Amino acid sequence: MTDPREIQRIRDLVPLPRTISELYSATGHLKSEYIAHTRAERAIQRYHKRAGESVTQPDDLPLGIQQALKLPLVWVQIVNRYPWKVMWVRVDSNGRKRRGELLCPGLGAAVIEWRRILELVPNATIVSRARGYDIHPDLRGQLPPRWYWCPYCMKPRKFLRDPQGRKFHVMKKTWDPEKGRFKYAARQVYMLVCPMCGCNNRSPVFRRSNQPWEVRKFKRGVRRARPLYPGNNNHRRRRAE
Repeated sequence: MTDPREIQRIRDLVPLPRTISELYSATGHLKSEYIAHTRAERAIQRYHKRAGESVTQPDDLPLGIQQALKLPLVWVQIVNRYPWKVMWVRVDSNGRKRRGELLCPGLGAAVIEWRRILELVPNATIVSRARGYDIHPDLRGQLPPRWYWCPYCMKPRKFLRDPQGRKFHVMKKTWDPEKGRFKYAARQVYMLVCPMCGCNNRSPVFRRSNQPWEVRKFKRGVRRARPLYPGNNNHRRRRAE
């Protein structure tokens, strides 16, 4: 039986190219010889980190972008040559809406292009093409009514109801006045769509980001606790955080 560690060692012997762009094929996907290649993955992560560190005045960026600059890339972003894009909507001389987008190889490059386009189109937005980001901790429970966190625009937005009026069933967290706490209940809801990137409320990242948030306190020394909602956790116990 072949040792997986030996297979990994052989794969890592493939030499790296001189530039990051040479790791990808013409279709924009990671070349097969660099999949599960340890040094190639580290090089892409370093490229993302250094590009983020080169962004000037990061504190002026939206909280979602600041969060994405600090987080490492996940696999679905590593294998994609252009995991980011800048999108905008403008109205032409005939009153028709025109959409535009610009693909970017890194978040640092996306920030540069976004700042340039923002001077011409005020609604320009950086969009994550491959990964949805959870709501920033500072915004949990702080969004006004009818505003939702968009995991791909990485910012709060007013979602629009689906033009076709589609609905679906979900387990929604609602307040129970009799028990004095939240509970999960089956509800039928309208599909909501982001007017910029097209994300909808069926996304699991959207659902966990746009729910009522609770702070659970534990006494000092507690290591394990019963689930707050056992019906949604398969009666498994969680380690107290």
